[in-house]
Amino acid sequence: MEGMAGMQGMQGMQGTGATEATARPIVFLGPSMPLEEARQIIDADFRPPCKRGHLAEIASGAVVGLIDGVFHQDDAVSPREIVFALERGVTILGSSSMGALRAAEVPGMVGIGRVFEMYARSVIDSDDEVALLFDPDTFTPRTVPLVNVRHAVERLVRAGTIESSLGQRLLEAACALHYRDRSYRRILREAGLGQRVEADELVALLEGFDLKRDDARRLLERLPEYVRAARPGGQAQAAAPRPDYGPADRLDRVRVPDRMEADAPVLVWEIGGAVPFGELVRFLTLTGAIDRHARRAMFRFLAGGGSLSARGDRSSATTDDLKAELGAICNEEIQVTLVDLGVGFKDLLARLRDEVEGSSLLGALLRDPPEAFLKALRVELLLDDLALKREAMRCVGLARLAARDDVEVPLAERDLDVARSVVRRLQGGGG
Repeated sequence: MEGMAGMQGMQGMQGTGATEATARPIVFLGPSMPLEEARQIIDADFRPPCKRGHLAEIASGAVVGLIDGVFHQDDAVSPREIVFALERGVTILGSSSMGALRAAEVPGMVGIGRVFEMYARSVIDSDDEVALLFDPDTFTPRTVPLVNVRHAVERLVRAGTIESSLGQRLLEAACALHYRDRSYRRILREAGLGQRVEADELVALLEGFDLKRDDARRLLERLPEYVRAARPGGQAQAAAPRPDYGPADRLDRVRVPDRMEADAPVLVWEIGGAVPFGELVRFLTLTGAIDRHARRAMFRFLAGGGSLSARGDRSSATTDDLKAELGAICNEEIQVTLVDLGVGFKDLLARLRDEVEGSSLLGALLRDPPEAFLKALRVELLLDDLALKREAMRCVGLARLAARDDVEVPLAERDLDVARSVVRRLQGGGG
């Protein structure tokens, strides 16, 4: 795969020592485009595919073109490193390969080219789409990336050179192959087309398209305008407060502490910032999404020795509650329903009273949450299929959308119902 471990890098590329911001952009380039071709487009500090730690060595004010990067899990440049570099005032453009993937993930990067657009629009979502096997010394590709196959097939079908059904067979065969085995000859064989008389001609037609190279060229051609716009010394973004996770760009040194503060913000690199946990709890409360998580956190809190003085009114569960739960209209309908289902009236009423008391306890916890409860709530949100991250992204995303005055989006009736529910909660009227 691009930038596999142990790669020495192409002769003639610069090293990655400590860098002062200069007028020359820095370009991380590998198999997406031959180095000599790239040098004909722009005078830049060309470096081998970007890997973890490389961005830490780039000074504020620099302009970076991220085209190729290491994809090995332990070596790949992380979205978090990119966020930190952006906050330092580094301008980062991405295209073609790792650059396109990260540009679609990290706000603040400048995405360029069709591969980026495909990732950004979720047409594709896997790094396998841009992966390929290549010579570690010269970066010469030995296999073809799936995005290039998609592009070539689309262009040939659109031009009427090949039929749509043939294009579909080629694409299905390409998707079924591992990136290490994906060559056009192999694709044709897997599609049952290898013995055709026109096989050589078809391979030549397919090889005539190279989307990753096209996108790399687009990025290189755009770099000068960003170099001209870059201010000396950089213009760092305002960084949201966050806990000390360790050295910002040395993720190998990050260690999870045994304990963290209850109000530690939630850092979400996809949105380029941190969400105060108290703000997230309020958001979940107002949107009605807190109950399930908070109840489990309450049990964890109480089991851990936590206590509360608040108690619900156990007599407040009445037949009105039963009507609401069962959707019944009258007492007679309740009686008939319970008999039909074999449920005793007192058994059900006791359960509803427990529910009332639990709701009262939960309300008391959320009004003035102890640190132990907040920590338990954070853990529950994490363990529920990373709801902690999803809800933080939803919170910030909606806040940013609400702050914009240039967006006119008609609300669906379901959205209006949610908005009315939030307003009622703000006014103390329940959900």
